[in-house]
Amino acid sequence: MTTIRGVLAAIAFFAVLSACTDYVLDASYATRAEAEADGAMRRGWIPVWIPPEATHLREVHNQDSNESALRFDIPKTLGWKPPASCRKADRGEFAAPDFDRDWLPDLASGYVFYRCPIVRHPGSAPMVSAVAVHESGRHAVHWRGFAR
Repeated sequence: MTTIRGVLAAIAFFAVLSACTDYVLDASYATRAEAEADGAMRRGWIPVWIPPEATHLREVHNQDSNESALRFDIPKTLGWKPPASCRKADRGEFAAPDFDRDWLPDLASGYVFYRCPIVRHPGSAPMVSAVAVHESGRHAVHWRGFAR
């Protein structure tokens, strides 16, 4: 009987412990249309303003903190820029995406940065929404993180 109680106690302990971990999810989509059909935009992890021509979307988000990162490719001929509500920014205005993924590029050079408005919910920590567009115009990174 003592062994059964010990096993049940261990199961309960590990169940509680696993509930305390971050809930980080990754997703990939070949096209924006695929991401939209999957509901990623409706859920808010991928902005609705990314271009319809966007391809090779890679996304990661933390459901506990609402931090997220997205990388996508853009046709070179498109000449895409973030929406007018985003303003050009200096790299030092925000921290880099807080995720360790091999598909997230090093943003140290070769990018033009934008700061975008973000809806702040009452009682939540201030967040920043940023976009980095590679100077080639071929890909962009969007991320949400906590303000510095």
